[in-house]
Amino acid sequence: MSIFNTNFKTIIKQLLPPLLRQDTQEGWLSSLNNPIQTYNNYLNQYITGSTSNFWLSGSTYSGGSEVIYIDGGVYVNISGSTSGITPTNSQYWLQISPSYIGANERLLYNSKTLVLEYALNRYFMLPNFAPIFTYSAITQSLFAASANTIYIETNTVNPNFFLMDNSGFNSGFMTNNSMYASNFMGNVFTGISTDYFTVYVPSSLNLTTNQITSFVNNYVQCGITYNVVFY
Repeated sequence: MSIFNTNFKTIIKQLLPPLLRQDTQEGWLSSLNNPIQTYNNYLNQYITGSTSNFWLSGSTYSGGSEVIYIDGGVYVNISGSTSGITPTNSQYWLQISPSYIGANERLLYNSKTLVLEYALNRYFMLPNFAPIFTYSAITQSLFAASANTIYIETNTVNPNFFLMDNSGFNSGFMTNNSMYASNFMGNVFTGISTDYFTVYVPSSLNLTTNQITSFVNNYVQCGITYNVVFY
């Protein structure tokens, strides 16, 4: 049995002596362990993901109800009956997981185009997203028929240059004054800065660049630059 998926009621019944395995004793011990069982369920949900319904402003929620909010987090009602109160209001709701996507799935994400596209669309909850498997490059035209889709295009990068600078962020381990040098490096940066890929995001989603980059940066390899374009 995994420690992330523990049924304390079953454990209580197994540990009780046979003569004490009665409804009264089991119910009493289960009530004592109920807070532990609740938080164990939250932990298991963090690992495997949430199957709760999305929060609706017109719905009424009772205490203990769990919902998924637009920020991707999972919240539980802690105040009793509520209607129209957003889950980000800590007086009425408690966040039990920062993402409705389980940690097991998020560990599989990486910076490969198809995987990162899937992760972006799933994280920002775009229901119409369907990965397109093709031997050709995935371009904007291929996604034209699929509204509200986040997609990625690889940019052309010229590898035939060497970055040198006298000092600062782009400097290399080379002096600009040597008896062996045939060509001296300049005192200003003359290299080329190019983003390796572009993330295209539908403007109708009302997302910000920071929201996109805060997610993408978790999976892009160090040194790979990119930009975000809203369409």
